[in-house]
Amino acid sequence: MSFAHEWNGWETVEEIGQGSYGVVYKIKRDLFGNKEDAALKVFSPQNPKDLDELRDEGYDEDSITEALNGYVENIVKEYAIMKTLSGNTNIVNCSEIDVRPKNSGEGYDIYIKMELL
Repeated sequence: MSFAHEWNGWETVEEIGQGSYGVVYKIKRDLFGNKEDAALKVFSPQNPKDLDELRDEGYDEDSITEALNGYVENIVKEYAIMKTLSGNTNIVNCSEIDVRPKNSGEGYDIYIKMELL
């Protein structure tokens, strides 16, 4: 899987880990001979099963959208906090976030570029 076109010349090298919500990739780029490495976390905080559960609980489409937006807003706030803690030796430095609506129209994909440890 490659995200190079989405990350200004960054090329996906390999998958380096997985969690309950997403995958972390090693990415690299070469800017006029200056080689850089980073990590890219790609995740979707919701899946079709989660959406079906919300519908089963009586949520309508507007309520589901509102719930998903609230969840993504919390992730963006958490990223902002992480950004303020950059430079702390005990915290991974995050340098960029991108939130994109899914092609299906339900939910989001979130991309966080961070230092490669």
